[in-house]
Amino acid sequence: MPTDLPELIAAMTFFGVFALAPILYLLLRHQRVMAELIHKNATGATAEKVEALEREVRSLRAALQARGIESESSLASESVIEERTQDVSAQ
Repeated sequence: MPTDLPELIAAMTFFGVFALAPILYLLLRHQRVMAELIHKNATGATAEKVEALEREVRSLRAALQARGIESESSLASESVIEERTQDVSAQ
């Protein structure tokens, strides 16, 4: 029996390589396909999030600009009122 041990190890190694190679190939291929699927889904979701954020920034800029215009017009009307008040009190 001890003399058969090297032959047994050689036979198991030989057949093990041929049995494990296809299994290893299938596992690696599956991992690659899953990574591609996850990457495609993540890229699509990221693009949608970026577009949503860009729309939100645009709307916030528009609101800020509208408030700035309102603020400027109210300041202008206040200065006109002050000028008229000063003109009336000067007379």
